This record gives sequence, structure tokens and C-alpha cells, in this order.
Amino acid sequence: MMVLEKNKNRPEIEYPTDWHYKIIGDNVDEMLNTINEISELYNSELTPSSISKKGNYVSLNLTVLVENEIIRNEIYTRLVSNPSVKIVF
Repeated sequence: MMVLEKNKNRPEIEYPTDWHYKIIGDNVDEMLNTINEISELYNSELTPSSISKKGNYVSLNLTVLVENEIIRNEIYTRLVSNPSVKIVF
């Protein structure tokens, strides 16, 4: 029987750490509503990134001081649950 090591190729992250989210969406006001909710709970910084050529999409950079993986994943889940957010990486 072969036993696979859990998370063998996964990088080790030391917490707390600043985690950077790139958020792309089509309604900046709706995106900001979700980001503001996150900012009320966690130490964060938001900076603009770019607007698509046709102006249909905007990208924002959100940096959050995360204490652990659970919080990091919770923030990601909050971001992607917003219908105006199309991509988070």
C-alpha cells in the first residue's frame, strides 16, 4: 500500500503574514462593499490596479494581515462569493 504525503508540494506559509489578493470584477461599487466588510475585520490595504481596455473590468489589489490559513481562506471565500467579482488570485 502506498501512502501519499499530505500537501507534499504545498509551500509552507508562516503566519501571521501579509497576503496579497488580486481581485478582478465588473462592478467596482459592489466589489468595494465586500472589501470594506473585510477591512472592518482585518488590518488591510487596498490599492487600484488597472481597468480593462473597454472599461468593463477593474482590478484591485488587497493586502490583508492574516493570522492563519483559516482566515486567509475565509477572506478568499468572501471575495469570490460576490457576484461582481469574477477572478481572485
